[in-house]
Amino acid sequence: MPTDRDKYLFDTNILIGLVNNDESIINFINSLTEDNIYFSVVTKCEFMAGFSSMDEVTKFEFLNSGKFLDVTDELSFLAGEICVLERNKGRRVKTPDALIIATALLNGLILVTRDKGMLFAREVYDLKVKEI
Repeated sequence: MPTDRDKYLFDTNILIGLVNNDESIINFINSLTEDNIYFSVVTKCEFMAGFSSMDEVTKFEFLNSGKFLDVTDELSFLAGEICVLERNKGRRVKTPDALIIATALLNGLILVTRDKGMLFAREVYDLKVKEI
């Protein structure tokens, strides 16, 4: 059960599931307060890229909610480092995934995802991950 101190970074696949009314995602989000929910600006970009027109995008008012964390220089450096270190181990990490992982790490957030390819960060970087 989440506590009031737990803060979560929602991966793009969770945002898409939320918009598609996925019951397990909705139930989890309903157990949280708005203060516990964050997204990366990378997630905003990936989400918007899935639409064929900006008219479709503008109906999602939450995209202007202020709950999206920016990519900083420190964050981009950490994400690049994650890509390099993991590639040297034989694991390919996509840049957007590395940016989202770095966002969670630098902000002390629990990553919420369905992407099995991001679960390595749990062991390698001691990132708290919640799978839904």
